[in-house]
Amino acid sequence: MLPNYNAFALSATLNLCKDSDGDGVVDVNDLDDDNDGVLDAIESPVVI
Repeated sequence: MLPNYNAFALSATLNLCKDSDGDGVVDVNDLDDDNDGVLDAIESPVVI
């Protein structure tokens, strides 16, 4: 079982430790946050 880092997040709205896809890599460092096989840079190349 992977550890739950959500308790260590900065706040409820700014959760830098969130791991959306449960792969053990926090979203801020994950190249594919939703683990669908398509890199985030391709899915949404421009973040507003």
